[in-house]
Amino acid sequence: MRVAQYLGTSWRSQGLNISIDDLNHGDLPRWLNAIDLLPNSATTHVSLGSVVTIGDPREIDDNDVFDRCIQTLAPWRKGPFRLFGRPINSEWRSDLKWERIRSNVDLRGRSVLDVGCGNGYYGWRMLEAGASSVTGIDSSLLFVLQHALFAQYIGNQQAILPIRLNDFSVQEPYDVVFSMGVLYHQRNPAAHLDALSKLLTPNGTLVLETLIYPTKLAPDQRYARMKHVQIPSIEDLYRDLEALGFNDVDVKNVSLTRTTEQRSTANMPFESLAEALSGQNALETIEGHRSPVRAVIIAS
Repeated sequence: MRVAQYLGTSWRSQGLNISIDDLNHGDLPRWLNAIDLLPNSATTHVSLGSVVTIGDPREIDDNDVFDRCIQTLAPWRKGPFRLFGRPINSEWRSDLKWERIRSNVDLRGRSVLDVGCGNGYYGWRMLEAGASSVTGIDSSLLFVLQHALFAQYIGNQQAILPIRLNDFSVQEPYDVVFSMGVLYHQRNPAAHLDALSKLLTPNGTLVLETLIYPTKLAPDQRYARMKHVQIPSIEDLYRDLEALGFNDVDVKNVSLTRTTEQRSTANMPFESLAEALSGQNALETIEGHRSPVRAVIIAS
């Protein structure tokens, strides 16, 4: 399989000695087959802008095979993308989050690690911003395959490894480490921050994007339909980051998450933010908590 070979080569280049055959997921053969059925078309039409775009529809003869592949690899959480003229409208308008981040960190000539990277949308944007290399880690095989769909046309400038942070053995430290939308899902958020700090070069930069709350929130049940979350306060983050030796901790952006940024789409047709908010008050979750507010913190 073309994609399986690409993934194996990509993973080995990052020191991860596994093949696709070592991974176990019931949908994996279906996902691989959907990508391998696509024509092996070369294209010079590549844009890593707000809509990550590959190919021109005039370069292909069979549009339906691309539509079937995109649908097979659903749901699409991060994006938007366009593949040989076929739009992929993801749940998240990830371009909006990237606009809040990109002007606050200089990636030119710097090596980047993106922890919990999803399907690599942000990685492509990081390369556009001048990063010398981007490595992502994410344990979701679906996201890894979504990334491979685009990487086979763009090239191996970005590698995504199908592992968790605890299983990641760093070969060399990174100039910049990103953790976006990950911290509040951790059982031990302080340990997560500690692990991230150990992946950085001595003068490295940590980019943290997370839900925040006025005081630490760890509900017994759910928050915005999510189980087992621990949402820090800004004060918690300052304390934990400074305890790890970060001397310069700066909150660059705080924003309310709106249903124009996170929503159901044709390519992610399941429940999204709107279903997690109160029908009587959009500033509250259905559990009665404050609706999601996210912050961007830069630490060095």
